[in-house]
Amino acid sequence: MTGKSAVVFGATGGIGGAIADALQSNGHFETVIRFSRSGDTPVPVDLTSEASIEAASAWMKAERISPSMIFVATGLLHEAERGPEKSLRQLDADWLMQNYQVNAIGPALIAKYFLR
Repeated sequence: MTGKSAVVFGATGGIGGAIADALQSNGHFETVIRFSRSGDTPVPVDLTSEASIEAASAWMKAERISPSMIFVATGLLHEAERGPEKSLRQLDADWLMQNYQVNAIGPALIAKYFLR
């Protein structure tokens, strides 16, 4: 692909969707690829699965798309039964690991597979 391309991870979320829409409408990018766990995405991407991130990268290469911008609009702060800790006594190792996986490790793996 010859024109500029952007990639947005987390594109079905409120922030990710708004970023993808803005990138698509501003005229700076010919193509905006939207990755997410579900919804209208060329390849489902789960930040807790390195294989899914690698598959998204492989899809981009197969489509001959080399993005000039990568935007990661993902994150985990709370779930239905778990919220941010208010004290050290509320820390839970499994919950911390899940947060690190989504908020730090997943984006690092995106860098591993998507940055030149």
